[in-house]
Amino acid sequence: MTLAKSNQKKEYFPCKAARRYHNAGGKGKFQWAGRSKACFTESYSINGTEYTIEIISTGFGDKAIAKVKSDHIVPKNETGNGMDEHGHIILDFKQLRDGEFETPQLDKSQTDIIDTWHRARFWCWAKENNCDPSNEAAWIFFKNSDPSGREYYDWSYDRSPLYERFHETISVGRYYNFTIKYLSSQCGKYSLSYCHNGVNYIEYNGQGHLYKSGIICLGDHIDANCGVMDAGRDLEWVIHRTRYWAVAFAYWCEYGNWIDP
Repeated sequence: MTLAKSNQKKEYFPCKAARRYHNAGGKGKFQWAGRSKACFTESYSINGTEYTIEIISTGFGDKAIAKVKSDHIVPKNETGNGMDEHGHIILDFKQLRDGEFETPQLDKSQTDIIDTWHRARFWCWAKENNCDPSNEAAWIFFKNSDPSGREYYDWSYDRSPLYERFHETISVGRYYNFTIKYLSSQCGKYSLSYCHNGVNYIEYNGQGHLYKSGIICLGDHIDANCGVMDAGRDLEWVIHRTRYWAVAFAYWCEYGNWIDP
């Protein structure tokens, strides 16, 4: 055994939940919370506001619930905004929309430790960005932009009278920076993406899978005058497809060839 290898500090995982949480990027403090229940407590800072997230999970990590605390929130006043009177995050979007709030119970949880952890962070993000925690489209965008915080995604959200709007900067290489706008239904079932600053590279509609209107052509039925509800695809698919398009479009601008998926 080499000296470098022998000096490596071994990680100790008291249960499978701790291993899953740690490997996903979690840095919270671990402690047992009763028989076979794991508890992780972490600080989460966003927009200068400090939140404390507490995750209670089974030892296997297959079921979990989350609680959020902050000097800026009073749980009993948040029951209509994705939190019950005890500070537990409501994880069921349908339950939240229907207005039926129940204290989350570990044995009835439908989410595992990673999803619960990310959903708790999403609640904090929504609180700081004037976003409804029941907004499924925002949750879809959040979870596809590394909610663990280990990577950096430059994106933002703003309310729209008709659709949810997300803005993302995608940088390819040193010279290509595309500002992408996504329009989505609140449930995330229908969405389209736009890149208005990319039209400077094209001569006619459809060139480089982009229209002069800024709409990115990601499917057979998307044209320059498409609407979200008549030709849009589900938001998660559009996010990944648009990020691929940005890379392929930059390659096309540089070399004149299109990268096939």
